[in-house]
Amino acid sequence: MEYSMTGGPTGWEQQELTKERFNELIRTKTALAAALEIEEKFDLMFENYTAFELCLLERSLLSLLHVSHEWAKKVEDRRAVNLCLSNLLSSCRMYLDHVPQKIRAIQGTRSQTRTEFGASRASYYESSLAYRTLETLRNYAQHCDQPISLAAIGWKRESLNEVGRVVCTPYISLSTIEPGRAFKKETYEELLAKYEDAIDLKPLVREYMSALGSIHMQLRVGLQTDLELLDAALEQVISDCGKSESGEMSKCAYVRGITASGDPKMEQFFRENPEQRQVLEKKNDLIRHFENYYVSGEVEGGQELKPIHELVKRSRPDG
Repeated sequence: MEYSMTGGPTGWEQQELTKERFNELIRTKTALAAALEIEEKFDLMFENYTAFELCLLERSLLSLLHVSHEWAKKVEDRRAVNLCLSNLLSSCRMYLDHVPQKIRAIQGTRSQTRTEFGASRASYYESSLAYRTLETLRNYAQHCDQPISLAAIGWKRESLNEVGRVVCTPYISLSTIEPGRAFKKETYEELLAKYEDAIDLKPLVREYMSALGSIHMQLRVGLQTDLELLDAALEQVISDCGKSESGEMSKCAYVRGITASGDPKMEQFFRENPEQRQVLEKKNDLIRHFENYYVSGEVEGGQELKPIHELVKRSRPDG
């Protein structure tokens, strides 16, 4: 049989397929793989965002534990934050560039969801300075220089009785950037009018990631019906394989046939594909609105403190 389907490599009855059915199953497999890849790229992007935020917390904690005013420490802080931010910006670009291709693999060339994905990106670009800034900063980091010029460690205490705070702040300095050279001139002028020079990137990054989270949630809505049909088609082809000679129900399907170029082809169909996708969908289901929250280690309900000069006195051997 040129085109066939079976529940395993041995011990299963082969079922004959038509050429049309074979091609339909291959398209189903390709679409299911594309749907999983969309969620994997979204997950990679937000794992890199997690690494960026954790890096800021780590540099803050290390500065508290190991106080240093040496230049090498400042360079180390900047290098660590630049590494995480560069990875984040690259994964964001990869997600935005690759998703339209994956949508086409699922819905075809005339996909309304693909059009809406592009329109959603354009809408956020037009309405959000943070979105425009991070897009052009990624381009600048790829072609010119590292994204940030300084990772400053700030020690803050409003009064002697207040808990002190240690904060790592990544800055870009407009005075070190040449507009028009990979950094879009219009965006540069917008930033200059609002911030003058040094810009804290934290709120901009969080707003950008919130926008990408919202774009992705809209994408899921557009693909929902197609993915339900694909999942059902996968379940059907596995069920159609029936039982093995030993009476075991099929858990996968092996499909064999001849491609348009005349080459033999064998594809395996497993339930794990949609299951993995659904795990990632659930994991990243509420990734929006980052600009409205931040993580801290402060004590719940406040804390009564001794004046700082008394704490210093107690820490001395003669105190």
